[in-house]
Amino acid sequence: MVILHGLTGGSETLYVQELVASSVKCGYRTVVVNRRGVNQHLTTPFTYHGGSLDDMKHAISHIKEKYPEAPLVAVGLSLGGN
Repeated sequence: MVILHGLTGGSETLYVQELVASSVKCGYRTVVVNRRGVNQHLTTPFTYHGGSLDDMKHAISHIKEKYPEAPLVAVGLSLGGN
């Protein structure tokens, strides 16, 4: 399960951590995709842009490469659902 947080969320927020815990209990492998600069030091000249899917495409490609037979589902919360 790929979890996409809201505008001010991220892997360190309580609502995301609770969703991860619930997902794991249900048997899902869970990944939280943090947006650029959220809960981390920005190391690229590019910041998060809500209209760009490049980071998401990269994350999904990496997951599919690592677990090619696993089904893939996503949960978007607030802005992450757009």
